[in-house]
Amino acid sequence: MKIRTFALHAVPLIFSTWAHAGELMSVGLEITPAAETLRRGDFAELTFTVDNVASVPLDEVTVGFTFRTFGPESTLFPFRVDATLPCFYAVEGPSPRPGQPGVNVLSISVLPRPIAVAEGRSCTVGIRISPDAAAPFVQQFGFQASAGVATETVSHFVVFPLGDPPPLVPTLSLHWLWLLGGLVAGIGAWAIRR
Repeated sequence: MKIRTFALHAVPLIFSTWAHAGELMSVGLEITPAAETLRRGDFAELTFTVDNVASVPLDEVTVGFTFRTFGPESTLFPFRVDATLPCFYAVEGPSPRPGQPGVNVLSISVLPRPIAVAEGRSCTVGIRISPDAAAPFVQQFGFQASAGVATETVSHFVVFPLGDPPPLVPTLSLHWLWLLGGLVAGIGAWAIRR
């Protein structure tokens, strides 16, 4: 149980400054406010950053993630904000009726394009943490770039602890430890005499 608790607290710190540099792009993700401070129902902004590290322009770059729309397995709900432009925002997938479970995909086309060598772009969207989320969750964010026939895909994982406290560990005062020790010793002595 201690390992799981450590992982829930350590992973957000690891990914808060993480950036991946591949053959085509270097990517980053900033969550404001930080993921470890968010609670169910809170709002935040995601800023996806892509830098062209290739020797040719990037023809197309998309970023996005899947999200559940309802119930205890729901995660994030994205929405447009003023800073989303000029990036193109689209939600794909089933559109279930209100109150029905479903999985949708947010897809953001990074614009304007092409992205020249050594040039970067940022896209921002708003999110609301699902008020129905049953437990802390790990959200996967995807980045994809293409330049001619070359493509590159990168996944970025972030833990959203949702403010859940670590599991409680029962503690006993010194007085109760002495009483418990005496009880165990008494039972042991009785068992030996028998």
